Amino acid sequence: MLLLCSAVLAPPVIDHSGPLGLLGLVGRLMWVVWIVVYGVVLMRRAPQSPTAR
Repeated sequence: MLLLCSAVLAPPVIDHSGPLGLLGLVGRLMWVVWIVVYGVVLMRRAPQSPTAR
């Protein structure tokens, strides 16, 4: 949601500097944190043995 707001607000942010420019930064940092945390969870997950049918 933050990345969408950042994209929509890009023209006003380019014209006038202000705190709205940090909106995109926060969104991207949250995205990176989510990818790292989820990647760690997937790597730590124990591999399951295949079941015989």
